[in-house]
Amino acid sequence: MSETLYCSDCKQLLNIKCFSKGFIRSENVGWCKLCRNKHDKKKRNLRLEKGICVRCQKEKPPNCGNYCEYHHIEAMVCRNFGRKINVKEVADYLYQKIQAQNYTCPYIGETLVLGVNAHIDHIYPKARFPALATNLNNLEWVGKDANYAKRDLTREEFTIFAGK
Repeated sequence: MSETLYCSDCKQLLNIKCFSKGFIRSENVGWCKLCRNKHDKKKRNLRLEKGICVRCQKEKPPNCGNYCEYHHIEAMVCRNFGRKINVKEVADYLYQKIQAQNYTCPYIGETLVLGVNAHIDHIYPKARFPALATNLNNLEWVGKDANYAKRDLTREEFTIFAGK
């Protein structure tokens, strides 16, 4: 492959470093990073106008910002765990988990709504059990109030404390 490529959008011949890997469409043609960003922004704005997820075009609930439930969870995982983990694996697990819990807090029976009151909780608190901090089986969905009340208690300790 040559050191220069032709951008099919802005029609410039540019150094290959100006192109994103996935946007080189043939031996010598693609979209430069500037044109790709422009098109991505345009596509994102169109999806926002339609009220659909900016990532996958599925319907988005009113409380999940610009995302469908799955991509809202994925964004939460990035914010809370960083990129040191397999974001997709954790998001898949948490999406299946909230569905398996029937969107219900196990402590107070409250209906969980993503973007409103659904929090990810460590069953065994990471402050006291750092070895379990990234263990997926140590995560569950709980209501915001229950999560704040539970603090650094285990599930068993909180259940006794709450008198359930």
